[in-house]
Amino acid sequence: MLGDKLVRVDGVDCMGIVRDDIKRRVLGPADSEIVLEFQRAGQSFFMVSGSREFPLLAAVEGFSTS
Repeated sequence: MLGDKLVRVDGVDCMGIVRDDIKRRVLGPADSEIVLEFQRAGQSFFMVSGSREFPLLAAVEGFSTS
């Protein structure tokens, strides 16, 4: 069984969007608000919201601010 799947970024469906475009949407403008919607395998959807803070995002594997 796989982990959580990102399905929407700020209300935009990720299906059919290339990874680089999704990354751009996730990074967005500094200090702006973000809403991520995930689907957990075998369960319903859930949302996570917060502020885009680049030092935190840069520490997440696969994200870069450059």
